[in-house]
Amino acid sequence: MKKLLLLCLGGLLSINTALAQDDLNVIKDYLSSVRSALNLTQEDVNAPVLKSTSYSKSMRVQMAYVNQSLAGIEVHNSTSRFAIKDGQVYSARLGFVTDLAGKINGTSPAIGAQTAVLKAAQSFGLSAGNIEMLSE
Repeated sequence: MKKLLLLCLGGLLSINTALAQDDLNVIKDYLSSVRSALNLTQEDVNAPVLKSTSYSKSMRVQMAYVNQSLAGIEVHNSTSRFAIKDGQVYSARLGFVTDLAGKINGTSPAIGAQTAVLKAAQSFGLSAGNIEMLSE
């Protein structure tokens, strides 16, 4: 009985993962086809990150929520919402940043972790004292 339950659960999870990948591919195709009209570069739409999906019974569509990313780093407050019906984007509300690569100055941190903690503590009026790096 336990094995059967685990098998069913594993099957459901794999189906859900496959459907999520299909949604992401539909979204990628949509973004590629409308990027010029939205003044987005290919780099802006290259690597969307699927955050979650849900089914809307009232609208009868699959809702997918995607974040923009660049060089493997997700962009804060870039969540876009897509309504997918019959394998196509039915509606979209984009939060992507246009020409993202041109608006950033690098993908590596400008300050180290220890300095960041000190500055954060100072911004809250706290004394950080002696900060010791535990591991790197």
